[in-house]
Amino acid sequence: MNPVFVFLGAGAEQAPLIEHATNVLGMTTLAVDGSPQAVGLRQATRPLVSDICNPSQIVEHLKGQDVSGCIAHCIDVSQRSAHAVAQTFDLPANPLKAIECATSKVKLKGELLAHDVPVARAVSFTSADDLKTVERKCAELTYPLLVKPSDSSASRGVSVVNTAAQLEAAFSHALSFSRNQEGLVEEFFQGELYSVEMLAWSSTPRVLALSRCEKFPGTLVNSRIVVSTSWASEVEQRIAQLGQRAAEAIGLRLGPAHAEVIWDSSRDRCILVEIAARGGGVGIFNQCLKEFYGPAVFDVVLSQALQPRFRNSDLPSADNWVQRLQGRPGHSSAEITFPSAESKTKMSSGVERPPPVIRYS
Repeated sequence: MNPVFVFLGAGAEQAPLIEHATNVLGMTTLAVDGSPQAVGLRQATRPLVSDICNPSQIVEHLKGQDVSGCIAHCIDVSQRSAHAVAQTFDLPANPLKAIECATSKVKLKGELLAHDVPVARAVSFTSADDLKTVERKCAELTYPLLVKPSDSSASRGVSVVNTAAQLEAAFSHALSFSRNQEGLVEEFFQGELYSVEMLAWSSTPRVLALSRCEKFPGTLVNSRIVVSTSWASEVEQRIAQLGQRAAEAIGLRLGPAHAEVIWDSSRDRCILVEIAARGGGVGIFNQCLKEFYGPAVFDVVLSQALQPRFRNSDLPSADNWVQRLQGRPGHSSAEITFPSAESKTKMSSGVERPPPVIRYS
């Protein structure tokens, strides 16, 4: 039986890496997704429709297979399943604690506070809490507040609350997007939103790019993102360092990481919003970083996830990653825009968005 490399998630964000592994590197690939329409299923050697959020079910599917590697690429919901597969088949993986923090905003907040990483003041809630309990927990917070699910991404289930009268609707909305029926209420921190794109190797997260995100008025979703491999200003350096500190704080040692940071120029302060054990979506990792650094960025992500006995000289190791970067293309910045404000607003409701337009310079 040929060794098989497993992808947990096969949507539009995962398809480029699946295609690279299958057609460029010649791997035998198994792509798993809960939707039979997932575009990445067609890129794999073998497709499988299954619940990627169910670790035991995924492990059961893989029994008897010679699994060479497993990855949850640019996706949060299957990170725990990928970790379970790694543990079962003795594959490289981040520590379970890091995965738990990266997929639970409540656990993440506690870990960041324990490591003195600046974050917004917040309280947590669950479906077992009644409205008065939530209101009492929020009494010491300053409005406006941000109410969000603990385990969702892409602004799904997020509301801005200006008065206590709006809490109940926001509370219910957040829980409707939470698999764990858990949420977070935090003070709304005004400022410019940045993301820090990282790749960890040799147990150390390294910053590859920063992005600055602009928003449509009244929405929580990005409308324009400027991605760059250079950060010369003091503020940008501080933002990059904060993202790196957060990744180190939760113990991310392997693979891509994506941190979101808000910079408030009026108070000369930045805070960590969240960090994920994956690359940035909406074209940041799959398109921009591949354009900046070349296909080696895909190669090294796949190499890191391989069981050591399956690695070969065609794939770069973590140790020679820096050497592979020397031949990167000349582009060092990109602007990502979206077709319309309407399409981005729909995206937050779970409707598929049109592809972004990317211009390099």
